[in-house]
Parts: sequence; C-alpha cells; structure tokens
Amino acid sequence: MTEFIPTLIAGIMVFILAALVVSVPQQNTISGAVLAKTNGNQNYLIIAESTILRTIEDRVLNETFTVNITNTHLSAFRLDTSYNRALIRIDNMGTSNSGVIVVEVNDNVVYRGQLNDKLELELGEDVIADENAIKVRVEKPSWEFWGLPEYKVVMKAYGLKKWTADKTFTLNKQRDATLKMFFLSETEGKLNITLNGKQLFYGKTGEYMELEIPASEFATENVMELTPSNDGYFSLDYAQLSFK
Repeated sequence: MTEFIPTLIAGIMVFILAALVVSVPQQNTISGAVLAKTNGNQNYLIIAESTILRTIEDRVLNETFTVNITNTHLSAFRLDTSYNRALIRIDNMGTSNSGVIVVEVNDNVVYRGQLNDKLELELGEDVIADENAIKVRVEKPSWEFWGLPEYKVVMKAYGLKKWTADKTFTLNKQRDATLKMFFLSETEGKLNITLNGKQLFYGKTGEYMELEIPASEFATENVMELTPSNDGYFSLDYAQLSFK
C-alpha cells in the first residue's frame, strides 16, 4: 500500500503535464523575415520597404528587314553588365502569305509562331550575354505547299535595367494572407506579383493595394517577387503579408 501511493501521485503528475502541453496552442513560425505581432494569432511579414521598383530601357538595336524561307536575317547587339534583362520588339509591317516566324537569341529559340501586328519578348540572364546574336527566319507550314511566306518587320532590341523586390521565407503552416502595399507617390506602369514562380497579379496598383492570397498558394519554402513593367515606376513605402 505504501508503494502504491507514490506511484499514483507520479501518474497524476504525468497526466497533468500532458494536459498542459495539449492545451497550450502551438506557435506558427515564420523565418527569413522581419516579424511584428499585433495579437495572438496574426503575424506580419515584411516583403520590402523603402524601395524603388522601376525599369529603365535603352535601345541597342533598330533594324528594318524582310525575311522569308530563303532569306534568314542575322544581327547582333551588345549589353554591358549593368543590364539584367533584354527586350525585343518586332513590328509586322507587311505579310505575304502565312508562315511561321522563328526568333533565336544566342542559339536559343525564344519564339516560334505566327506574327500578327506586334511581338514582344523579354529575355532574362539565362539567355542574354554581353555579346548577343539574333537570328530571324521563316518556316512554311507543312500543310501549305504553295506560296512564299514573307515578313517585312521592324525589330528593336533594348537593354533593361530592372529594379525589383523579392523575399524568401519559410512557413511551418500554410495560412490565408493579405498582401498590403503602400506607395509614396502616384505609380506608373504595371506591377507583376509572383509567389513561387506563379503570377498572382499583373496590373495597375494605385497608391494603396490589397491582394488576398489563399493558403493553398504557399509552400514551406517561399519566394515572393515584385517586378515592374518595362515602363513601370513604383516608390514603395512598404509591402507586408498579413497572415490570418
């Protein structure tokens, strides 16, 4: 009997401690970010603050030429290391019969398809280099054995200096969130917002904007990017994710 009482007391203590552990809510953690709590169940993640998002474009190529299945056009342009992207614009000035136009940059096919009025191709660091070679050619559709498809085009290439904002962060539990953005002046152009490579928004923002993001869009490891359009200018006060 004397041995039973200490055993009973020890069992009761273990039960009480287990109950306390279960009753304490588990903390949802976020790492890789500046945090601020306003209450017990809401966290703020700072994506960016005091940042200028803008793109400057400088024209490095301007040519007018005609291409068909027997005439391939070759050109080149140079970009120094201050440019982190390039933009190629091709305007269709006249088409004879239907054909497929193919654009290659540094031996990479960046476009193959019909050319309507205008084509814009934005190229990243995985394609562009200091010295860049462009090849424009025309392919005849396999079903069309007659005619000679031909395009007369104006092609311009621009070096882009693009200032963006990005934040990498970790979540141990995915939750719904609201992205809130405050700008210090009137915005210009459009803003592209991506999460883990998926576009969540592209358009005009105004000086304040909210974007609802469901929990299903988040992963354990996340990257959010804010990228201006080629004519964009955004003086960002701060952008934050408010988790629900």
